[in-house]
Amino acid sequence: MIDASSVLDALPVQVAILDRTGTIVHINEAWRRQLASEPSRAAEPSVDLDVGVNYLDDLDPTAELLPDPGSGVAAAIRSVMRGVLPSHSVDYARNVAGGRRWFRMTAVPIDGPDAPHGAVIIHLDITEQRAAENESIRSNEQLAAAYNDVESFAVAVAADLAEPLRTVGLALGALHRDTELSDRQAELLDDLETAVLRFQRTVRGVHRMVESQTSDLIVEIVDTGALVAEIVEDLEPLLADRRGQIEIGELPLVVGSRFLLEHLFQHLVENAIVHGTRNTDGPRIHISARSDATGHLFTVDDDGPGLDHEQRRLAFQPLWRGDTADAHHSGMGLTLCRHAALRHGGEIWFEDAPAGGLSVVVRLPRQLGGTGDRHPSTAPVAVR
Repeated sequence: MIDASSVLDALPVQVAILDRTGTIVHINEAWRRQLASEPSRAAEPSVDLDVGVNYLDDLDPTAELLPDPGSGVAAAIRSVMRGVLPSHSVDYARNVAGGRRWFRMTAVPIDGPDAPHGAVIIHLDITEQRAAENESIRSNEQLAAAYNDVESFAVAVAADLAEPLRTVGLALGALHRDTELSDRQAELLDDLETAVLRFQRTVRGVHRMVESQTSDLIVEIVDTGALVAEIVEDLEPLLADRRGQIEIGELPLVVGSRFLLEHLFQHLVENAIVHGTRNTDGPRIHISARSDATGHLFTVDDDGPGLDHEQRRLAFQPLWRGDTADAHHSGMGLTLCRHAALRHGGEIWFEDAPAGGLSVVVRLPRQLGGTGDRHPSTAPVAVR
């Protein structure tokens, strides 16, 4: 038969057994070692929580019990012993040999034949855990501060670049109109105008993403069918130039930010037009959605060359343009799309389209910020 005392002595945590009055009747070896390591035992006998001492009447006066004072902890342990509470835990700090350490005290009842008979008290040293938690908090605070600095810098840079870029664009346009140019000069000027246009789109993309991250998300009921129809109408010149056709299925009402959803669908539709097939029939694009109890799944299909596995992995990264270099690609479009989906608690990914091109799939949750799927009776609301 294995002796119970030997089992308790083998445990690495400090264990004491209390009788029904709260008096310590047994301690294990780890508890004894802790007593031996405590400073000034002779000067402070009340710290000596040894056998025969009432644990409840003589809770360690050197401990800073959290979240309750000592009397509250004692009352909680008595409730455990009476069977009112199944257990009770509290973290506290105390001075021991080698410095200040943190412990977690846990009390669990000992049931007798007819009624609660006492309690087991466990003291677990959590100093390293607390240090790791504090370090994690400090690291998160530092990261948050650094992130805020980057956001502020990005907004400032975007604002500072916007006006010079606009001035350069106007100057190039005037030069193109008012100057007799050779074919080579005109070609170089076209390249410059394209580069400026792309840079402007990149700056606007950065500004929009940072702005939407740092501000409240204004949510309302958005008719995505009407929104996409407006976007397609705005893109009609590009669609006509590419001789493309767009088929729009029935799209649902969603709860979300019209600002972010407009940018999301604007880029996906424009991307599908630009990357669709360029044969004599022009690109064929299909926009559809299906809904279930959890949310809405939107799909934008094109019949272009699609993206390979590596391109799909990189496509959502900022400033990635693949093999394209025209003014329609700032390198921020898909990054903004991913940001818009994530801000709604959704996600975005790629699949192979039925026509052999690319399908971009966006999942948006049915509820956002507790607004639900009903038409709101009040103005749009802001949520974090």
